[in-house]
Amino acid sequence: MSGFVKLMILKRWWACSLLSTMGLLSAPACALEASAPLIYVYPEDPVVSRLNASGEQYRPIQLLADEMFRLADVEWENLPVPVFRMYQYLNSGRANLSILIKMPRLQQCCITSELPVYQMELGIYHLPNVQPVAYLNDLVGRSIITIDTYGFGSIGPFLNDPDNQISILAAHSHDSAFSMLEAGRADFFLDYLGPAKKVYDEKQKNDIRYHVLRRFELYVVLRKDYPDAQNVANYLGEIYRTLDERDITP
Repeated sequence: MSGFVKLMILKRWWACSLLSTMGLLSAPACALEASAPLIYVYPEDPVVSRLNASGEQYRPIQLLADEMFRLADVEWENLPVPVFRMYQYLNSGRANLSILIKMPRLQQCCITSELPVYQMELGIYHLPNVQPVAYLNDLVGRSIITIDTYGFGSIGPFLNDPDNQISILAAHSHDSAFSMLEAGRADFFLDYLGPAKKVYDEKQKNDIRYHVLRRFELYVVLRKDYPDAQNVANYLGEIYRTLDERDITP
């Protein structure tokens, strides 16, 4: 852990203790070790992935989350599941925390940290004979391929709005999605750049092109019934934001 991270964490704990002593902060998030365990749910098929110097794949969001919990000195359990089950687990209470984009389907059960903690990129892939699109509105009346278990946060309603006449073809894997694109079954393929990278690198011989269509901000998402939920979410988010991915790359 870098000296800067240590300093930021110490400052937070000092400020939290001072405010608590002065009676300006009730049920402070400093006392996370006295709270309920955190059950952290995340996608078993990583939406964001990287390759280290040895060419091995790792999951930066999960590594950063583990370091966040360690620094917060809180008991936690990692729970990898298929993407579509993450929302079910949070809604049902089987899990109580994740790192996600803000999603309407979780507003009833969960709150988010006030500030984002990470950013991920949504890529749009196409063949050379298809004119690239620059904006979301350019997809009106077009056909796209998506991974059937993925959601796209705030742009999901736009993609599924019948008035936009967007034809959506579901693929069960990144490899099958690229094969469908190569076969001309749709104009574009939407996918997060992390999980698509390995397959895309193998497909470059077919001259598939891509660019970033949208960037999404991720937040600490915590169930509302967790003790002092908003303070805890904000505190964990502050720790997460001080971490440098380069310091924990395996």
